[in-house]
Parts: sequence; C-alpha cells; structure tokens
Amino acid sequence: MVATKKTTTGRQRTKKTTTGRQRIEMKAIQKEAARQVCFSKRRAGVFKKASELFVLCGAEIAVLAFSPSGKPFSYGHPSVESILERFFGGSADAAPATPPRHPLSAVLVQALGRQEKELRERLEAGKRRKAALEEALRGPQWGPVGGADVEELGLPELDLLQP
Repeated sequence: MVATKKTTTGRQRTKKTTTGRQRIEMKAIQKEAARQVCFSKRRAGVFKKASELFVLCGAEIAVLAFSPSGKPFSYGHPSVESILERFFGGSADAAPATPPRHPLSAVLVQALGRQEKELRERLEAGKRRKAALEEALRGPQWGPVGGADVEELGLPELDLLQP
C-alpha cells in the first residue's frame, strides 16, 4: 500500500505504509515446528548456493547439515564422499576426482542420448526392411532376381521389390 503526502514545495511524495522485507533478529527459534520449517527452507537455500558456486566457478564442494531432529543432509559435487576423502586424505594438491564439467554438459548429454536413440531406431527399421526384402526375394514370382542377396542388387532391381 502506498500513501501520498504533499511536501512544502507542492510535490507529492509517496511513502510505503507496509513493512516490506525485514531483517530478522538472529536468535534461536523457540517453536519446534517453526524451527523445522526454517531449517528446511534455509537448507535448500544453502544447497542452491553451493550448486551455484560449482556451476559458476567449477569448485568442488561439499555441504553437510544435521536437522534439529538429528537427520543428516548433504550436498556435494562431484560427490560428498570424494570431497571428504580428498579433504581428510591431506593431499591438497591431488588431482580432482573428476575433471570440471561444463555447466551445459548435462543438456548436451541428453541431446546426444536422444540422437543415439533416434539413430538406433532408424538402424533397426533398416534391418527390418532388409530382412523383409530378402524374404520377398526368396519368392518364385521374382524370376531372375529371386534368390539374390539384397546387398548385390542395384537400385532398379530393388525398385522392383517395392510392394
């Protein structure tokens, strides 16, 4: 809600009457349900920031959190285990567990997977067509073409086989 007020110069000045987004006081939340909701929302925010740090900077990152009820939550890239092994192993200069990946690599992998699936389907359709043509060649109605291998026939002979 916005309220307007005239100034001494005759111009109108707008003043917000809502409190808007406020900073919250940093103190322990007393209500159990409110504390659990706050943990869930902030945990998601922390994990999102960790993911952004990986995407933007290529950093290997691990985040561990225990809920107020004691349930563990973790986020890691490439994995929490590999990061912890590297951290506790003491070799800071060791090679990363996996090379840094491009942020769009998942999208590219999905696109290549779709292309591979389409090509496999086309290959299978071609194999089925070849088998059908070879079966048709075995029939007596084809005369001199009958019994020949499909691979050895030219385009004119193959056109004769079209139903």
